[in-house]
Amino acid sequence: MDRLTFDEATHTYRLDNIMVPSVTQILKPLTSEELAGVDPEILAKAGRLGTAVHQMTALHDQGDLDVEELHEALVPYLSAWISFKKQAGFKSECIEQMCWSDKYRYAGTVDRVGFIGNDCVLLDIKTGTKVPDSIGVQLAAYAMAWNESMIPKIKKRLSVQLKGDGKYRMDWWTQKDDWNVFLALLQIKNWKISRRTK
Repeated sequence: MDRLTFDEATHTYRLDNIMVPSVTQILKPLTSEELAGVDPEILAKAGRLGTAVHQMTALHDQGDLDVEELHEALVPYLSAWISFKKQAGFKSECIEQMCWSDKYRYAGTVDRVGFIGNDCVLLDIKTGTKVPDSIGVQLAAYAMAWNESMIPKIKKRLSVQLKGDGKYRMDWWTQKDDWNVFLALLQIKNWKISRRTK
């Protein structure tokens, strides 16, 4: 039996059959602040686009994408992804892979782990108009969980923003305090969980 399971309907991870918070849930105080004031319809539309682009890039990397069936609105995002991979020399090793931390008791799903040259890179795909600052914290959490029990070991954190004009933007995340911010948020999340169970 797999140690980590995921229920997509409830966005719930279970580690050894015990519910653990997701990176997304833990980051909620940061992401809620970043999205405050944005029209809910715009958020929903952006969410649908993000989901479609993630599915499309995963299928492309697995060699299973039927480009002829692709909705025309997604074509520029595919072009941006292909351009990024070619220009950066990115080679995917793991696609949409779950990971977890036994030590800190949380879980999540990384977009990509792969290589640029000899460097093992954790990569997150974004499609919004602005890359949120919280992505550095998110990637630090994924990298810590991944490196605890998975291989290859991640050396660098990267986000790639795919744009509707077929272009892309790369951002390397090197801030040393990202992990400490995540730990603080995890402590708050665990405190809230403990209050609910008493």
